Amino acid sequence: MAKKKNPSKSGLGKAEKSELERLKAENERLAALVEGQAGIIAGKNRAIDSLQEEMAGLDWADKFGKVIGEAQDLEQLLCHSMNWIMQETGYTNMAVFLAQEDNQMEVAAYVKYTIASSPEFIKELAERVIPQTPNDGVLHRHGRELPAADIKAPALNNQDILAIKCEYLGDPIAVVIAFRYGGNPFTRLDEIKMNAIRDTLGRALAASVYRGVGDLNW
Repeated sequence: MAKKKNPSKSGLGKAEKSELERLKAENERLAALVEGQAGIIAGKNRAIDSLQEEMAGLDWADKFGKVIGEAQDLEQLLCHSMNWIMQETGYTNMAVFLAQEDNQMEVAAYVKYTIASSPEFIKELAERVIPQTPNDGVLHRHGRELPAADIKAPALNNQDILAIKCEYLGDPIAVVIAFRYGGNPFTRLDEIKMNAIRDTLGRALAASVYRGVGDLNW
């Protein structure tokens, strides 16, 4: 009786192995191509988002400029500015610090929503928030992420904070700080709006504080 042939113990033949290797290489090439295209698309989407934010910022700056353009003096300017911010971002505590001749910042206006103003709390804002506020852009941080300070009873640790620094001709002229309970944080849109008004508010404050700067065209 003829013996049955045992199946080959060597597995796939050379031709099959070569084809598998070719398919594997082709899959890797296609995967790299897809990944590269995905990166290009993601980059384009980021560019579109950035452009949309820039256009939205210009629109918010224009709306803000029209509102504060009605102010007759510094007090009205601060009042109109804080009212606009509250209308656009929702109820919030707010403090506006103005630069003094010695380059120190002193509080010029305060709006209470949940936290009353006090010398100790103003000190906390000045020591924990103002130094962290960038010259260009927005500070958006939870209070517990801020550096500690020599404060007996810190009140910012459970607050969500949104702050901007306004400049005129490169010099800081004001810092605006909005803050509210961390369970109701500010949004990305709030950041865009606050960032959009920095330059407009800086020019307006300069015209109001330093008389003789000239009329501003909104």
